[in-house]
Amino acid sequence: MLKLKQKPVGELAVIIEDFIIFKRSHGCKYLIEENTLYRFSIFSTKYSIKGKVIPSNMLAAWFERIPGERNSTRRARFYCTHIFLRYAMDYGYKVILPELPHIKCEEYIPYIFTKEDLKLFFKACDSLPVYSGSHRHEIVPVIFRLLYGCGLRASEAASLKIGDVDLEFGVLTIREPKNGKDRYVPMSASVCSAMKWFHHRVHSATLGSDAYFFRGKYNDYISRHRIYKWFRFCLHKTGISHLAACRTLFDFAEA
Repeated sequence: MLKLKQKPVGELAVIIEDFIIFKRSHGCKYLIEENTLYRFSIFSTKYSIKGKVIPSNMLAAWFERIPGERNSTRRARFYCTHIFLRYAMDYGYKVILPELPHIKCEEYIPYIFTKEDLKLFFKACDSLPVYSGSHRHEIVPVIFRLLYGCGLRASEAASLKIGDVDLEFGVLTIREPKNGKDRYVPMSASVCSAMKWFHHRVHSATLGSDAYFFRGKYNDYISRHRIYKWFRFCLHKTGISHLAACRTLFDFAEA
């Protein structure tokens, strides 16, 4: 039985949970959408929902732009809810579907790193001070070379287990990535050498294949958000604008 991380609440809880389970049974991850519909269920508790009638005024209020919300985020929220409402209608709910508006997303101008930028960035990675009880100063130089050299998402690098890293043949196994299928990624000789150095320097012989390759101060999972904070810190040391570069060198988005 598929389980939800965030259980919906209110009168729409059951139909929302059924919808998410239905989507996942067809191979969709539906992680961001689960969070969106969870927030929608909380929002719905402010309104009276009786006889399977979803109030139009509730939907109008839900689809209003939230202060500070990006157009791309609002559009994703709108489409996710719209698809759910069509599902609910198939199961007897009475809904007046709002029209899908044309929401223009912000134009993104990528920042192109020069060779000098990259040199400065990795120099910043290599010069982090030792932090007591943490392997941060050893993780950062390796994990960013891995991201850059292999084109991984931050979440994919963070999720690597020791058993996923074949240091003999220089191949990574990426488990359940964006499309839901495992894939193999070769490492260059230099990246593989850095991974070997890290493995022999940091990992103890008692660690099993299921242990995370990169671990935090308390041997915990390193989230993509923590990697993102390290990225910003190293950018600051190089003097490169964070707003210009934050989504160019590495993909920190979790779709």
